[in-house]
Amino acid sequence: MTFIESQMQAFVGQKFTANEKSFIVKYADNFAYTDPVDGSVSQKQGIRILFEDGSRTVFRLSGTGS
Repeated sequence: MTFIESQMQAFVGQKFTANEKSFIVKYADNFAYTDPVDGSVSQKQGIRILFEDGSRTVFRLSGTGS
């Protein structure tokens, strides 16, 4: 995860192709979760990569309570 996080800003604007479908990275971050009940915030919950077509992929950390 540390390696992916260090590289993720370089993903922005890159095009990836799989099964004849192309995906262009719009945004990448290590996301935070805000609890809707008590408002507490948990940082660094996993790597999120969002694509221009609205699709996304998430690498979620194990043991984050999900």
